[in-house]
Amino acid sequence: MCRPILHAHRPDPLVQPQLTVQQPPRDDTEAAELAKLAELVATTAPLFDLRNLAPAVRRLFPEPAYLVGCGGAHIWLHRTTDPHRLAIICEFNPPERAQDPKPPSP
Repeated sequence: MCRPILHAHRPDPLVQPQLTVQQPPRDDTEAAELAKLAELVATTAPLFDLRNLAPAVRRLFPEPAYLVGCGGAHIWLHRTTDPHRLAIICEFNPPERAQDPKPPSP
């Protein structure tokens, strides 16, 4: 079971989840579930820890057909019959946050 944690080392501990689907859906049912997942991710408020979103992903993609795993910065989704990842949800860092800060002027 995933537990929520606070990342005190981040200047802004809230992160916006971002979905990347890495394989095409195998049928119309899976396509509909992936669309629901995309809507869930798009409408989720920023989180302290992406593991808080994992239970909702597991409800959309339950065992035994799917495996859902998570860490503080990602949630992955696999079909149990396929070793390749179906999708990943990870932290989205806007470009202004993703860049390294400029070094101080001398």
